[in-house]
Amino acid sequence: MLSFGGRHIWALSHGMVPLAILRIENEADRAFMQKLYLDYERMLYTRASRILKNKNDVEDAVNSACVKLISKISLLKTLDRDALSAYVVTTIVNTSFNFSKKRSRESAHTYKAEEEVFERVHASTPPPDEHFIASAQLEALYQAVVQLPDRESSIMRMKYYDGMGDAEIASLLGIKPDSIRVYLSRARKHLKDIMQRTEVDEKA
Repeated sequence: MLSFGGRHIWALSHGMVPLAILRIENEADRAFMQKLYLDYERMLYTRASRILKNKNDVEDAVNSACVKLISKISLLKTLDRDALSAYVVTTIVNTSFNFSKKRSRESAHTYKAEEEVFERVHASTPPPDEHFIASAQLEALYQAVVQLPDRESSIMRMKYYDGMGDAEIASLLGIKPDSIRVYLSRARKHLKDIMQRTEVDEKA
């Protein structure tokens, strides 16, 4: 059970379907989302709580993730169980990281934190990417990370923002550690391509 200051957030919220789901007009869609929420409710809170430390932020992230999932009902209905689970996990992880970044921006130490993050990217990225990333502006690099595919973006942020290890990330996302290294390799390549395209556009 998830505990924040002695209170168990999942237990307190258990069975309480978000209002956004209850407001879905189409009965079949509403029933689908209610079942999906109840099936994944505990996982949603567990994943969010590993990233966010404030119980209110966890609640907000779960509700926001549900709103995003509602907008993808047509797609969700076509996915098999494994793909659906992966999609829900990616959605809550991305949403939680967005909330976490929003909070960090409110801190007076945001710039220093981002600088340290991208120093870790630089230190962990093998040649020839190392020189390229080292020469990039921090804001431009962050914007490039945001443009990565959802799974790659999530893993990059967990790796370099939170300093998490491959095994920890794999456990959080429910995939094998070897897969994390594959995703990171792809993300670095995509990141370099995005940055190069951006540089060309700016010169045009």
